[in-house]
Amino acid sequence: MRSELHDPHLSERPGSAVTTLLLVRHAAVENPRQVLYGRLPGFRLSHAGRQQAERLAALLADRPVTAIYSSPLLRARQTAAAIAGHHLAAGRHVSALLHEVRSTWQGTPFTQFKPGFSTYDDRRAPDDESIEDIGARMLRFITRAPQRHPGGCIIAVSHGDPITILRVALRGRPLTLDAIRGADYADLCSVTEIAGSPGETRLRVVYLPAPDAATAPPTAASAPADG
Repeated sequence: MRSELHDPHLSERPGSAVTTLLLVRHAAVENPRQVLYGRLPGFRLSHAGRQQAERLAALLADRPVTAIYSSPLLRARQTAAAIAGHHLAAGRHVSALLHEVRSTWQGTPFTQFKPGFSTYDDRRAPDDESIEDIGARMLRFITRAPQRHPGGCIIAVSHGDPITILRVALRGRPLTLDAIRGADYADLCSVTEIAGSPGETRLRVVYLPAPDAATAPPTAASAPADG
């Protein structure tokens, strides 16, 4: 699916070269206890996830990548490392702006969530992130990264909800739970390609499917999304 979207955040420096940003959701995670792992440490890619990351890396091998960013979490760093194996000259960076959703519900088994539960509607700590909080930091990332690497091709590995929230925001839709649990949801190892220069009034946004048909973690009303 292709859409062209206005984004005032990238309209500051006329005449700049086109920068391409590839937002990647990490590959499948080992989660035998089926918990909302959120920002908990140690959740690594599963065997299938490592294979998935390698397939994605091969698909992106011909891109002229100049920088690779990832969330601080292991699953994102492992996915970024697979991609970096094809781009040895690209700079490697970790950005907290790409982090998973901050929620004190992390560690809770999916089976304990009642139908209709949402970590966004049922925040239990003042610093639990809202959809708006996540949208704001993802917009900051897509503003800052092209300024640091003008004219380059940047890969950024993040998580399901943050990428999906950004997708919804760039489409100009309200940031609601229904919107981010709909057709725009970012599959594992999918790529959201955003291209434009600061002098343009429109970004070109293309959604590229994952290299296989792997299933994302639960996103039904009975369980919050994780990833």
